[in-house]
Amino acid sequence: MAIRAARLAAKIDRNASEWTPARLHRVFLQHGCAVVRNVISQPVLERVREVVVDSYTKTGDLHVYDTDIRANSNGALSGFELVDVPLLRRLLALVYEGQEWREHNVAARRIEGTGGGQGWQSPLDLHLDCQIHPFEFTTNFWIPFQDCGVDSPVVQLLPIDYQRTRRYSGFTGEPLREGEQWHLGYFPEHAFDPSIVADEFGPECFYRPIMKPGDAIISSNWIIHGSYRTPAMKKGRMSVEVRFIGSKTDVRMPGMSFRARLAAAFGG
Repeated sequence: MAIRAARLAAKIDRNASEWTPARLHRVFLQHGCAVVRNVISQPVLERVREVVVDSYTKTGDLHVYDTDIRANSNGALSGFELVDVPLLRRLLALVYEGQEWREHNVAARRIEGTGGGQGWQSPLDLHLDCQIHPFEFTTNFWIPFQDCGVDSPVVQLLPIDYQRTRRYSGFTGEPLREGEQWHLGYFPEHAFDPSIVADEFGPECFYRPIMKPGDAIISSNWIIHGSYRTPAMKKGRMSVEVRFIGSKTDVRMPGMSFRARLAAAFGG
């Protein structure tokens, strides 16, 4: 069935004051992502941004991590404090109900605009984070340090639940090919090519929110996503991802038993 992502905006994209933890939990798991507006403290965001900018002057890496943020703030910051918000903390407790979970990592990145000249990272192709990161269910808070989605690149996401994504991805838990980097060998080649994804889910399947500082996108390591950049997006973009990881590959879907969840995920 074709997905028209823009029609989901009223459901998956709301101001923080319009979300309850239970509603956010339900929408996040039903659609694989949710946008929460005006949820991140601006003073905290600015403090972390300043440390990230400074950290990039001291590394040639594509990313600045929580370890860098701690080192360059004398231990005052890590990046995890960005999501130390009651709504988001309660969400995490609901997502990981029945299993252990912990802080995983913080990673800032910079994506080059079409204006070029910055030497920043090229836009990311469509992918699953679990092609590189662990398979255990990871909740990711994607937080921009600036306006993006109009004159600078933003992220695009396929808003379907993680079980449907997993079925589409061809993941079985066993490698399909040996000798590949990270977890790439667990997934069919070309499964995330834009034309193939569009054939499966429709040409309007991607949600591409216009974001502002203080907003956050909540997604997981089991959502198809990548950078979205048009020719008009001449400026570069800097953002940070704050990740928490559970002890299991699955989480409890609202209103679904464990046995039903396994059947939905693996067709049993």
